[in-house]
Amino acid sequence: MAGSKGGGGKPNINIEEDVRIAIHYMIDKFVQDEKLNEFDFPVSFTREHRAYIHDYVKNKSLKSRSHGKGNQRYLTIYKSNILSLIHDDASLELSDTSQKYIQQVLNKQGGFQKEIADSYANRKLFPSLTAYTLNLGSPNNCGKCVPPPTNASMAVLQERHRLPISPYRDTIMNCLNQNQVMIISGSTGSGKTTQIPQYILESSTLRGEPCQIICTQPRRLSAITVADRVSYERNESLGQTVGYQIRLESRLSPLTNLIFCTNGVLLRCLMGKNANSILNDLTHIIVDEVHERDQYSDFLLISLREKVLQHTKIKIILMSATIESNTFSRYFNNAPLIEIPGRLFPIESFFLEDILYRVDSYNSKINEVRRQYKGTPDFARALGAQQQMHRLPSDVASTANMDDETILLMNDILELCWIENSPDDFNHFFYLVEDENNPINFQHTETKMTALMIAAAKGYVNVVKRLLDMGADPSVKGKHNFTALDWSVSINGYNGCSQLLEMASQQSQALAAASSSSCSSSALLAQQQMQSPPKHLAKILLDVYQSTTNDDKIDHRLIFDVISYICAQLGPGGILVFL
Repeated sequence: MAGSKGGGGKPNINIEEDVRIAIHYMIDKFVQDEKLNEFDFPVSFTREHRAYIHDYVKNKSLKSRSHGKGNQRYLTIYKSNILSLIHDDASLELSDTSQKYIQQVLNKQGGFQKEIADSYANRKLFPSLTAYTLNLGSPNNCGKCVPPPTNASMAVLQERHRLPISPYRDTIMNCLNQNQVMIISGSTGSGKTTQIPQYILESSTLRGEPCQIICTQPRRLSAITVADRVSYERNESLGQTVGYQIRLESRLSPLTNLIFCTNGVLLRCLMGKNANSILNDLTHIIVDEVHERDQYSDFLLISLREKVLQHTKIKIILMSATIESNTFSRYFNNAPLIEIPGRLFPIESFFLEDILYRVDSYNSKINEVRRQYKGTPDFARALGAQQQMHRLPSDVASTANMDDETILLMNDILELCWIENSPDDFNHFFYLVEDENNPINFQHTETKMTALMIAAAKGYVNVVKRLLDMGADPSVKGKHNFTALDWSVSINGYNGCSQLLEMASQQSQALAAASSSSCSSSALLAQQQMQSPPKHLAKILLDVYQSTTNDDKIDHRLIFDVISYICAQLGPGGILVFL
């Protein structure tokens, strides 16, 4: 076994990154599939690839074995429960006539990725087979087939009807019937990517005409996700009427009418020896996101412009954003251009300095900078308005970003303040709030009492006043829905503490009503101040963060803090994290 002899250590095998990822993906799928007991890798893999697989599957409790010689050598991995079934390699010799018919079938219908790769690598067996082909048509009719009618639900049909492209359906189909090449320009959200292929499928179904559509995407992920979305809208399983074919993976059937693939896959097919055979089976070619100019898309357009002169029955649709649409139209002899309006949604951008300014961070030095700025009047006004506009539930806000040790310490201090009859005991609580940046509205985990409730129950006027000045919320409710005012009145009657709390409650309710009903300009200004820190503070925050973190590593703790902030501050929705 290459690279595994000798000292028994892990071999240092360097292979291409994309091949390594593909190998891991295929092995993981093999392990998860209970129906598969063995898996063959293509003969196109090099000795280094096989050596890497031999070493990698050891950690997966799998066994591996290489077969064949020379350029016919390939590798098979097995699950441990069928090791007793492994025998010597069996050979099957084919006559010249059998080889000829098999080659014709593969050239016409394509094959699975391994069959294609194996046949391509073994030129002695099938010397004229191209490395890339597409599985087109049904083996029963050796060509195209009529797509079945859609089985979409009423909710999906209504959603499709609301897309900006929906009113242009008849215009698009009439233009497509009258022209061989057309350009569709539409902004993001117009629906062109998912709807244009479906319009063609549904039109072919109504007329009873067979069709075979290839829709290219610039990236593999786009090809898979769009194919899955179109299948969902048709209420079908992926791989039936709609499928995809990318490198090392495909979801197709003999009756697939719409195939999503990458620009590179279609380009390699058009550059191969079977290009004319493939084009004869196609009725439509859709090149999506054509404005994303790269080597594959540019060469694909060059090849298509040459092929349309020979295959006049193929319809070519180029779909682009509003950028350079006229350029593509001129390139294809002034092909007609249809512009579709987009449906954009508001996007708010927050940068690192905004996050460091707004989100409670695990970074102690960042918190120190924020604490130093916290005492300024600008921050106090902004913080007060922000808390009123985005008030969290008290039980959530009280323990946000607190570790278990700090929570226990806060519980002990509140218990001490309740048991001992001295206002000086609150100094420990003030320290944890002002210097350690703990929430002032912290509620005891069992009694749900806050420091303001305890001070009100004890009748400490100065402590109540200081807590209110620090931003304590008089509307927080504990057990039995008691507020600080309720505690003060029930124990001490209507006194100085009660008056302070009553005034604070009235101001809090008035500010909350004003912010929710009219969003006054002062509150909006305060919100903007909270979103965007002053330039000098933003620079300090960035400098401190960059000096304490490694740019080459992902800051998972900051990501967690941001996600926690989003979950606490915003409504229901999804969060997508790109790493």
